[in-house]
Amino acid sequence: MSDTLQYPRILAVDDIEENCLLIEYLLDDLPLVVDRATSAAAALQKVDKNDYALIIMDVKMPEMDGFECLRRIRAREAHRIIPVIFLTASQHDQAAIEEGYSAGAIDYLVKPFDSTLLVRKVESIVNVYRSRKELEQHRQGSIDQQKSDQQKSDQQKSDRLNTDSLLDNTADGILGVDQDNIITYANTAASVLLTETKQNIIGSPVKQYIAPKLSDADWQRSSFCRIFKEGQCNQEFDEVFWRNRTTPFPVQYTQATVFEGNNPVGGVISFQDISERKLTEYQLVSLAKYDQLTGVANRTNYWELLSNAISNATRKQHRVTVLLIDLDRFKDVNDRLGHDAGDNILIESAKRIKNCLRETDVVCRMGGDEFAVLIPRPKDDAENLHVAQKILACLTRPYRIQGQRIQIGGSIGIASYPKNGTDASTLTKSADMAMYTAKADGRNCYRFFDDEIQLRINRQIETGNDLRLAIENNRLQLVYQPKFDLKSFELIGVEALLRWQHPQHGFIPPSIFVPIAENYGLIDTLGDWCFKETINQVNQWYRQGLIGAKFSIAVNVSAAQLRTPGFASRFIHQLDQNQVPGASIEVELTETAIMEEPEVTSEELAELRQAGVKISVDDFGTGYSSLSYLKRLPLDILKVDRSFVADIGHDENDEAIVRAIIQLAHSIDLQVVAEGLETKSQLKFLQGLNCDFAQGFYFSKPLAAKEVAGLIQRDKALRQVKQDKVLRKCGQYAERGNQQANA
Repeated sequence: MSDTLQYPRILAVDDIEENCLLIEYLLDDLPLVVDRATSAAAALQKVDKNDYALIIMDVKMPEMDGFECLRRIRAREAHRIIPVIFLTASQHDQAAIEEGYSAGAIDYLVKPFDSTLLVRKVESIVNVYRSRKELEQHRQGSIDQQKSDQQKSDQQKSDRLNTDSLLDNTADGILGVDQDNIITYANTAASVLLTETKQNIIGSPVKQYIAPKLSDADWQRSSFCRIFKEGQCNQEFDEVFWRNRTTPFPVQYTQATVFEGNNPVGGVISFQDISERKLTEYQLVSLAKYDQLTGVANRTNYWELLSNAISNATRKQHRVTVLLIDLDRFKDVNDRLGHDAGDNILIESAKRIKNCLRETDVVCRMGGDEFAVLIPRPKDDAENLHVAQKILACLTRPYRIQGQRIQIGGSIGIASYPKNGTDASTLTKSADMAMYTAKADGRNCYRFFDDEIQLRINRQIETGNDLRLAIENNRLQLVYQPKFDLKSFELIGVEALLRWQHPQHGFIPPSIFVPIAENYGLIDTLGDWCFKETINQVNQWYRQGLIGAKFSIAVNVSAAQLRTPGFASRFIHQLDQNQVPGASIEVELTETAIMEEPEVTSEELAELRQAGVKISVDDFGTGYSSLSYLKRLPLDILKVDRSFVADIGHDENDEAIVRAIIQLAHSIDLQVVAEGLETKSQLKFLQGLNCDFAQGFYFSKPLAAKEVAGLIQRDKALRQVKQDKVLRKCGQYAERGNQQANA
């Protein structure tokens, strides 16, 4: 076998020599020789001197670019079919790509290119080159035989045997065809891949294995036939061949023309079965674009589908609708019955939603318990309404999970292109706001995005911007709600309450601006501000000698703060930095905040507790009311919600709830604070139940720091007066006893 066949040459052309060296390095394992050229002119000189199986050439080079270089190569009769692959840094320059193909390139690689893909392409093209050369040699051998059988040498016979052995041992199927596209050669791999004997393959039209269902006229016009007619070469990475002329299978193939002198006399086809690769690609696409639990499209796929739908709607002037669906009470079920039950609900919900849709509509899981429905071409809002009603009806039907009958529901937000947003992000945000409006309006309902919601969004944006400025310019303030011991009536601490007096809009309650802070990423900044102010105040009162170790300040912490990585560590660092004992601080959390991520909560609270910080559950009885977390979490105090305290003396049910909370807390060694104490009858009821502490207007309204200092001083003075009275009384009793003893 000649060196040209055993070690074909390829040419790497790039004005940066390191790039040529990289190509040479990547192809080092292949049996071939890599020549290098650092300019188009140098490349032309090498092409004139050598026979190349392939040229890999950069598009942008000084003096002469790759396009012009290729045109000049193609103008040389001997080199008009050398395969050329262009290297480019831009995959989006369509005009340049088209110019390259017009010049005669067979493929493009985008920098930085995939090394595996490069090797695969080169290997395939070089195999075709070898096959073409072998067929040319066979043909030349036949001509020589006709001229003089006696001239055949033993070496030629040996070469032919080696050639046949080489082609039969390659993994690629190789077919040789004549001018009429009749198969004249087939190697063993081709026979295996096409599941036909060589005898049956040879002599058959290649059309039977490439396009058996195509009419003869269409076949003659096909790109496959055109390549051979024009004396070109080509490579396809995702096509179909046919086994037994009846069963399709995916292939990657390369075809090249075989010449006799300057005349095309046939061609060679090298092909690979890529069924395994296609399966892997499908699995990768499935992982990348589909939710692995429910099988519906995932969030990534949603954005792609929605963007495409909007582009199509823009061209064809029609609407696109998005429905965002949040499952109501899903978290309760997940926490109560476990993640397996939650997963089953998600799977069943996805099926139910899908069954409410047309074939052209798409359901996606956005994450957690949130789904999206994409309606690419709704007729009108009536159709959107009908779909939303069907989805609500199917979600409110009972679920049968772990032998239990579970009832949930859904809150749905609806937004349509172009009215509610002209891009995927804006449209989704509009649907999201409509969904949260549905949740705020009582859940298990749907809401269309409208001007009122837009106005609310604008107000929230404005409030968020103003809040950011208020934090930066220190325009917020803390007030303090005093807390008293119900046995001794001693002032034992305060709760820090955040207040914001807006210069234009007046007082804005925390129930308005705290959720906005969470939505606009300000909650950590806001929480840090509150905590720093609280620590400064504790330090000041300590320096003034107003408070001691028993006095504590309670700070409210939101669910969003608690979820922030390293929350407890930052909190404790602030305490250490300001030399404030942990016992002087009490962290207040709602039941909802505690139960959103119980594992994370437990770790963060344990770290705080270890530093001496007290942990209290605010508004107990109004959230999850799941008693299991009371045992699992490091808690110190339960705070009875003011709504229960307010109905003492008016509602026996609320009185029973208060009684149960106090008994429960004391049974597991937790203290109890009653919020919203306002009347003497409420006080006596709570004292009768041995409630530990209380706060509310009965004792004091929230006070400024200076007013708290005055209250502490008065409380201290009152304690001292009472203590002096007790001491005087004790002295009088002692003196009277002495007199009686001496009588």
